[in-house]
Amino acid sequence: MFIKLQFSHNSFLTIKLFDNSAARKWFSFYSLRNANKSIPINFSDNYNNIDYYKKNKIRYKNQITEEWTKIHQSLNNLKDLGYVLDIELPAIFDYQQSRLNLLHRFFTTNAIWDHKFSDLRIHEPNPIDRNFHTTVENRQNFKNCIEQINASVHVLESFTDPENRKILDALPLNFINIMQNKISNHDTWCQFSHGEQQENYKYLQYLECGQPLALLDNSITGKNYLQNFLEDDDPSSEDCTGREGSHGNLIIDTNDNRQKIYSSDKFQAWADHYGLKNIPYEFAIGAVIDCDYREMHKFQNLSQARITYHSTI
Repeated sequence: MFIKLQFSHNSFLTIKLFDNSAARKWFSFYSLRNANKSIPINFSDNYNNIDYYKKNKIRYKNQITEEWTKIHQSLNNLKDLGYVLDIELPAIFDYQQSRLNLLHRFFTTNAIWDHKFSDLRIHEPNPIDRNFHTTVENRQNFKNCIEQINASVHVLESFTDPENRKILDALPLNFINIMQNKISNHDTWCQFSHGEQQENYKYLQYLECGQPLALLDNSITGKNYLQNFLEDDDPSSEDCTGREGSHGNLIIDTNDNRQKIYSSDKFQAWADHYGLKNIPYEFAIGAVIDCDYREMHKFQNLSQARITYHSTI
């Protein structure tokens, strides 16, 4: 199983998928939907240019205020729906990542709870407010509120400076984004079985192939372990997981800094602090077979590619 990305000027990139159940399911699912489709490609530098935003807080002061106001408004709207919560926020954003971690966990806790119920007449108690129930009338308003909190949190995270994320100053993450589904929803989701999710634990094993790996991106309701680490968060929480499925989007590292971060003293100390043993680092779906890290720079200025799927090449 192969994926070929055809760029302009006859440049191309070929990924050979691994021969396992998860990769076969992924290949079958997305080849039916995206074969011969033009998709966005972008080259991300240093975890979405967080260093730039961190140094330019004044320039973005109005946007920061606007996003913080949206969070306040969303929490107030939830209270109007009858939701009882005890989150206390300062009037002005204080750039504390720990506060954003709390708000993000509020989102994921409620999103996971809401996703369980296709029949709104059947509800388990809400984990935060056991007396709150969504109804046909208020469910969309409820979802809009929590999704706005999530969106604003992700904007504001660009301006915080958690201690662990400073590792990116020495080991910046550079990678190619392959966006088969820029807008993700139920129809773009490919769910993996429990057995297939064991591929989350084979990242270090797959690195031994010596070629850049094609990894599932972080399109999950929650955080993966690398994001938890970089944001000084608690990986023992329910919303810290490996990839349980995919929306079809991939990343390909253009340097080997991801593995260096995982093997660093800083990451290992963080893992030891929380008693982490068998960590689902990354979900590798395949490997690039026609270029190595030294050639990846040639894709830096490209923005589109035509994706094709092949059983054999």
